[in-house]
Amino acid sequence: MTDSLSPRERLILELAAKGHTDKGIAAEIGIAPSTVLTYWLRIRSKLGPHPRAELVGAFVRTNAELGVAQLKADLDQLLAKSEQLDRELSVFKQFIESAPEAMLIIGDDGIIQLGNAQAAEMLEVPEETLAGTPAERFVPEELRAIHQIHHMNYIREPQRLQMGHAGGVPMITGRGRRIHGIAMLNHAKTASGSAVILIMRPLQDEPLWDRGEPIAERD
Repeated sequence: MTDSLSPRERLILELAAKGHTDKGIAAEIGIAPSTVLTYWLRIRSKLGPHPRAELVGAFVRTNAELGVAQLKADLDQLLAKSEQLDRELSVFKQFIESAPEAMLIIGDDGIIQLGNAQAAEMLEVPEETLAGTPAERFVPEELRAIHQIHHMNYIREPQRLQMGHAGGVPMITGRGRRIHGIAMLNHAKTASGSAVILIMRPLQDEPLWDRGEPIAERD
């Protein structure tokens, strides 16, 4: 309906819809009141010889319908994108779950986003509890401060990195046991930002826990 209107004619209708009188419209856009009347004649020649209120009402309804149609199109696009991300995430989760190594995906904030069954077994926690847990939960308490510094430095300058060549990286399991393993880090971009991919292996020449007594779990 309004496609045939010029930008100035649309502006006249928009100002009228906001409650401006013809005199107010003239003052708003800096033209003579008689020129506003000329624009109304042009609008009626395109939309029909209707009263001012009817023309404004039709204009408002048309704009509202166009807005709803645009919102629906945007929503459909978002839903399609969300479905695509869900499919990609499902494939990614299947890849992580089928990996032979213990794997964790850790966000820039240090929170575990995803972990597989192998990681849950190694860290002695239920797999469903890994997501949302701070990674430092599995770092010995005396090393947590330096761990936070290392994590921030790694996020600033990410690279492929392997730690624990000799004595292994110490970790605390969900049962409060101290274990040692090799940790391999890589950095990846995800739909929600960036993340650290952590692959863990227990040392082959020793069990998953120390020969000493279990360490009591700390809050």
